[in-house]
Amino acid sequence: MEVPGGAVRSRYGVICLTPGHKKVALVRLADTGAWQFPSLLPSREGALELEEQLETALDVAQEQLGLDITACLCSQPVIHALGPEPRASTKFFMAFNVPEVPLVPAEGALGAQGAEAASWEDLQALLEETADQPVAGNQRFEMVMPADDGYQEVASLLSWHEAEAADKWRGLPPKEFLEVHCKAHTLPAPCFNVFERDRTATRTHFCATCMLPHLGLQLTPDAVYTSPVDAMQNSAALAVLYLEGALPADCPLVTFAPAGEMAQVPHAFITEREARLDARAKQDETDRHTQELERRVLEEQAALERRMDELRRQQAALASGRGIPGLGPNAVPTAPPAKRPRPDKQPLTVAQALGQIPADKNPLMALKELCDKCRFAMPDYFESEGPAGTTVAISLPQASVQRVSGPPHADKRQAKTLAAQAVVAQLRERFGVAPAPAAG
Repeated sequence: MEVPGGAVRSRYGVICLTPGHKKVALVRLADTGAWQFPSLLPSREGALELEEQLETALDVAQEQLGLDITACLCSQPVIHALGPEPRASTKFFMAFNVPEVPLVPAEGALGAQGAEAASWEDLQALLEETADQPVAGNQRFEMVMPADDGYQEVASLLSWHEAEAADKWRGLPPKEFLEVHCKAHTLPAPCFNVFERDRTATRTHFCATCMLPHLGLQLTPDAVYTSPVDAMQNSAALAVLYLEGALPADCPLVTFAPAGEMAQVPHAFITEREARLDARAKQDETDRHTQELERRVLEEQAALERRMDELRRQQAALASGRGIPGLGPNAVPTAPPAKRPRPDKQPLTVAQALGQIPADKNPLMALKELCDKCRFAMPDYFESEGPAGTTVAISLPQASVQRVSGPPHADKRQAKTLAAQAVVAQLRERFGVAPAPAAG
């Protein structure tokens, strides 16, 4: 349909199929008598958001067919029909398992769209009838890929992860379950092929194919995993769903192919755990940057306070008439002379360092002071997430501390402090050193 300026106006329609795809709902045009899918041209011009497109598709089914297809409608347009009119297009939504009830269009709804009747038609007969009909010269159809996160959300739920299996998985892992299933039904054992999908500076992504020899079929999840074991187990999980009839052969989350063909992973959906790892890595980098800034601010603040103390002492000496020590009563404060370099002090032992650290010092700062006094490398921190929050483990090999963990806490910073407190307490107990008196 032509509009001023040569823009394209989009219609929105629905393809309603009964269970088993046996029948499809069509409307008959009044002028030509041709049957077509019901569609509607929105009254508002311009591009519609996806929610508005869905609402329009629901309106089409309600007005032209008398059907409420809310529970059956797919969340994405599936077919984009271009033509045959110049600068015209129609986006069709699919509705599956629609009950075959009498079609009762709203009064005047069909006439407004140039149609006169609505009817359920046998889909197979319709396909056979139109198989040899040529397509109009400027008309073509395109499959529309999903534009939202609908498939991504489903993919994130169908995931098994070795690191979380102990807490979240019950029973046999998917691979072992599939092998037991095949053995119990006297089927040949499944085969697996794990391969590397891509690699970044910080992470490698893996995919896996599960081959079912008795069907001559292989299944490859359209997703990437950070572990080859995870990739293999998830391919097995989807194979179990397929054998149990819970995974249709046209599922967009899996690539089905004859056994032996090269595996295809066209979209490489990111699983929920992978997304969490990426978010955690970004958060850790932000935390490290924040901690570095805090450290620099504290060092500069301490240096400034020392300088201010020196100036206050000089000011007090001048006010009392004593003058600056060593410079006489009329001396003017100047910058302190540069200190002569002193030979490096010998590092302290762990016991000596602990004896100089007061009990009320922040555990993280106490651990840093211990490393500074003993000339140790900074400790390593290992974080893990669990139902109770973040758990932090600390390793300090030079002090013979290997992965000492603190209690979990909802706040990551507090969990780190609790772990440092556990390390300091363990070292004090081992060396029998009491803390230094609290400052002040």
